[in-house]
Amino acid sequence: MQEDIKNRLISIFAEWAVPKWIVAINFWVFEMIDGYWLYMIWSRSYDRTNNDRACNQDYSPKSKYLEIKNTDDNWSEFLLKVKFILKKLIEEDFKDFFLQVEYITIWFDDWELEELVVK
Repeated sequence: MQEDIKNRLISIFAEWAVPKWIVAINFWVFEMIDGYWLYMIWSRSYDRTNNDRACNQDYSPKSKYLEIKNTDDNWSEFLLKVKFILKKLIEEDFKDFFLQVEYITIWFDDWELEELVVK
């Protein structure tokens, strides 16, 4: 799963450089019948008091969806794994890219928004 997420990020970052107006990046995770989907949006604003709409969808990459099929994890186990992988990728592999963004969040279906990185 880590390689799949990493490869998707590589393709997204090759598609478009981070514009100066990006304040927040939100990773959305949602459950489907045969697995999970992960995608990313970029926002020019962030409001931590609004859990439902902390980040507007001002930009989303063309290839934003990553399908992760046939996992035996329940949603909470899956979310923990994704958070661990994203934190590792943010801090190591894509540090230069993510240093430009003030807030990085993750949101699962109707669960609460969680801040992964706040500067």
